[in-house]
Amino acid sequence: MKRKFIPVIALAAAAIVIITLILRRWNSEPADRIRLSGNIELTEVKISFKTAGRMVELRVNEGDPVQKGMLLARLDRDQLLAQRAAQQAAIAAAQSQLEQLQTAIDFQKENLEGAVAAANADLQQAEARLRELVTGARPQEIQEARAAVEAARTASLKAASDWARAQTLFKNDDISAAQYDQFRAAHDSAAAVLRQAEQRLALIEEGPR
Repeated sequence: MKRKFIPVIALAAAAIVIITLILRRWNSEPADRIRLSGNIELTEVKISFKTAGRMVELRVNEGDPVQKGMLLARLDRDQLLAQRAAQQAAIAAAQSQLEQLQTAIDFQKENLEGAVAAANADLQQAEARLRELVTGARPQEIQEARAAVEAARTASLKAASDWARAQTLFKNDDISAAQYDQFRAAHDSAAAVLRQAEQRLALIEEGPR
């Protein structure tokens, strides 16, 4: 009978030891800490520079942990400065070209206005000449002829000034050869109109033959 109680007592003692060890391990953990098990997933991010360039320094390797704001790599500063200088030079060249085009447009506008004025003067002279041939010159027509001469002289002086300015611009490559020829043609046309107005005035003052 005593032999049957021995295994039971041994089993009970072993159970007490196991429970004691478990309680000690449980009580050794802080009260505000929970022990859990699981898997942690890492996030892989592919990074690149916003601008192209030659990389001169790499501070991390593939698989290294990184933090926000951490310097990972560095591009060649001299190359970036050279690229910026090239872009600034391109912008300056485009701005200069725009200014040249605006200057050419302004001169072309003035040239067209002068050509229209010269054409109107030619028409008025032709009409006046026709009246002279039919009725002869009157004092009013003489005054008109003199006014036409003054107007033609003013236009000729302006055309000469524009052509002189165009020669300077052409030497500085601010206008094209075609534009230079237009100003020269406007100058020659204004001079021709002035000569015609002077000849018409002389004929009117002389009277019909």
